[in-house]
Amino acid sequence: MPAPRSGSPLPPARSYPLGRPARMTVYLLLGVLGAAVGLAGALIVDLWSGGGLVLGTAGIIALSYGGSTVTGTRTGAVVPTATWLGVLLVASVSTPKGDLIWGGSATSLALLFLGLLGSVLSLARPSLSPFRHGPSGSVLPPASPRRDGSQ
Repeated sequence: MPAPRSGSPLPPARSYPLGRPARMTVYLLLGVLGAAVGLAGALIVDLWSGGGLVLGTAGIIALSYGGSTVTGTRTGAVVPTATWLGVLLVASVSTPKGDLIWGGSATSLALLFLGLLGSVLSLARPSLSPFRHGPSGSVLPPASPRRDGSQ
């Protein structure tokens, strides 16, 4: 880790709700669940006119938000989103006979866009920032006094 610039404080040390082995296990579980939500979303999005889109989008948003909350890291939101996206991309490739599992409709594109948007928003939560929010709402850490003693 590089040394901080002159006058810039170090961020406070992170404390995670889970130990490292438990976090790795949760990441693996989140990856499997992300793939399952992606496959379910790909299959259900075109079956129900509006309900499939809502269920598919709510599933990945809830999984990425819950993953980041349980692990206390941004990786907890990235892992299920990445496997979800991977399953959707694999499902959008046509077979040699020309069949598509997923894709080719406006609701399929809406599932992709809204799912990614919701997952990115769950990544941007301020509680995952290394800096704590003070009573003024400032994201920056408090300024440290100068080395020469002046303010």
